[in-house]
Amino acid sequence: MNYMRNYQAKVMLEEHFSLAESPFYDERTGIISFVDIPKGNLFLLDWKKMQNGSLPTKMDAVSAGCISLGQMVGAAVPMEKRGQYLLAATDGLYVVDANETKEKILDTQSIFAKNQRSNDAKSDPRGRLFFGSSVYIDGDDPGGNLFCYDNGKVSIREHNTRISNGLAWSKDETRFFFSDSLYHCIFVYDYDVESGNIANRRVLCEITDGVPDGMCIDDQDNLWIAVWGGSRIEHRDSKTGELLGVVNVPAEHTSSCCFYGENNDMLFITSSGDGLYGAHDGCVFSCQVDAHGAGTDYCKGNQFDVYKRNLQEAFEKYTAAYDLSDPKIKLKVDHTYRVAGMCEEIARSLSLSEEDVTFAWTCGMLHDIGRFEQVRRYGTFMDAKSIDHAQFGADLLFKEGLIRQMLGSYVEAWSLELIEKTIRVHNVFCLPQTLSDREKLFADILRDADKIDILRVNCETPPEEVYNVSTWELRNSEVSEKAREAFKERRCAKRDDRMSAVDYLVGHVCLVFELVFPRSKELVREQGYLSALLNFSSDNEETCKWFAYMREEMTTF
Repeated sequence: MNYMRNYQAKVMLEEHFSLAESPFYDERTGIISFVDIPKGNLFLLDWKKMQNGSLPTKMDAVSAGCISLGQMVGAAVPMEKRGQYLLAATDGLYVVDANETKEKILDTQSIFAKNQRSNDAKSDPRGRLFFGSSVYIDGDDPGGNLFCYDNGKVSIREHNTRISNGLAWSKDETRFFFSDSLYHCIFVYDYDVESGNIANRRVLCEITDGVPDGMCIDDQDNLWIAVWGGSRIEHRDSKTGELLGVVNVPAEHTSSCCFYGENNDMLFITSSGDGLYGAHDGCVFSCQVDAHGAGTDYCKGNQFDVYKRNLQEAFEKYTAAYDLSDPKIKLKVDHTYRVAGMCEEIARSLSLSEEDVTFAWTCGMLHDIGRFEQVRRYGTFMDAKSIDHAQFGADLLFKEGLIRQMLGSYVEAWSLELIEKTIRVHNVFCLPQTLSDREKLFADILRDADKIDILRVNCETPPEEVYNVSTWELRNSEVSEKAREAFKERRCAKRDDRMSAVDYLVGHVCLVFELVFPRSKELVREQGYLSALLNFSSDNEETCKWFAYMREEMTTF
């Protein structure tokens, strides 16, 4: 049997907090962070500033910043990007930094009950965020769930928790430890690091004389558990649950702890002062122990959201070099964002992975990059009178190196060959038979999204800007026989099939015959642009008859 150690924690800061919680130590920056839940504040401490001073010290002497969210914050988890924290708050998850930049990445109101907020949270070894919900009104029946946030998707890992609190993972990434406080015990689960799934819950140990709250784990896989109402931290063997030691804390409601320091052998301890009047209730504490922390797992948040913001910023920077007051340039900026959004929507309808959904979105963002220089040089979108915009755009990206400017540090994350091929074939009349299944998948997604938004462009943009023809020419021309044949044969109209101005409208109606995916066809119906094109009003009698015929034929689309 191990010899049980006793330690005595010392007050670190003179300040008192309502409910200090969620302490973390960022080994990269030397910053200790913790939140005051009711106040909605995230405090940052530079512990090295107190090395040569005596304890307790004043907050001002060691503060590295304070970020206020303006609502209750259950936890703040350091992220992979230095200086960023993922805050689990009342109505959502927020990414914040020391400059007080705040971005909401998840609205939790749809997954929490009305009287619930986020409580404790921590990152797993792969950067997923595990976070629990809890009631925030005293007297309400406890309840909630343990959630996992993984690249923008939320799932429940444990249903019907009471008060979701401390979390930790074993060094070999096979066990997960969880404190559901009102059960008065620490649970251990089998853990699958690849999926983030937990299973086979069992009791590791029971906690008496108080309830288990937050916890951390050392490099020997042993747990350090804050005991709310127990004025202590318990050091427990993570295999047997045996009590190995106790850190005595001069505060009644000890709430959580983390390792910090040069050798990671100091405990930083938080407590609650809410409704208490002890001299040190609500203070934060420090204690050197005979153990070393396992280190901090940093949260990824939604890595694809960060990537998408970076690509959007690169796109904005690139297009800023063109005349954004030019209707043709503005049209293609708007078109790019809409096509990218529909690529994402179509890809999700196919239940693709988040990575593939983001890849499809990327192709949408880059597919018309050649249009801007095409307009600058030739003053037209018409490839027949200028250049093939798809080949030109792909050359700019992959021959002249623009792809690195657009993707930045993410340039190695994707198959550049697949992006290039997708862009080069997005405007061809028929896809090459040599494409692999994966190449065809992304080509079809992009081509569907592009065609859907072309219908919008034709409805909302004056014909002079799209076709380089006047309104008079469009309204007085007659549909050619070749354009009629394309419609009757339910196929796209070739460029050579377009003999008159109004043939361009007929050709764009024919685009819908080539749509591949069910969601693409649903989007056409939902948006109503096809109906608007079919309701074109012509001054040519024969054209009027032909459009009436097309409207009748398309009632079954």
